[in-house]
Amino acid sequence: MRKDRQTHRLKTFENYITKTGGIKKAWWELTDKKEWVPKMKNNIGKCLTRRPDILATATDFYHDLYSRKNNIKETDLTGNYNVPEILPSEVGKTIETQKRDKAPGPDKISNEFLIAS
Repeated sequence: MRKDRQTHRLKTFENYITKTGGIKKAWWELTDKKEWVPKMKNNIGKCLTRRPDILATATDFYHDLYSRKNNIKETDLTGNYNVPEILPSEVGKTIETQKRDKAPGPDKISNEFLIAS
């Protein structure tokens, strides 16, 4: 099995050397693993490269993110707002300016139908 893998690697290198003259693409094809997260900065700004340190930093970040209490003020949506009425002239102007030959939306009403009515 080891010999088969070695011959496969050699054939791949030879193939790319004859095609392109280099081994960079062959090297990328033959690498079996991808790096997980090569490095990460923590909240202080220090660059971490060891996997346990990266895991600890990510765990702390998400723990703080999801345990944080949001102090968002709730908006009263039941209040009385002064909203102006939509004028028929505004509706007519909007329908006239629609582009033709567009696909209908989820209501299956095309722009041509609205313009014709």
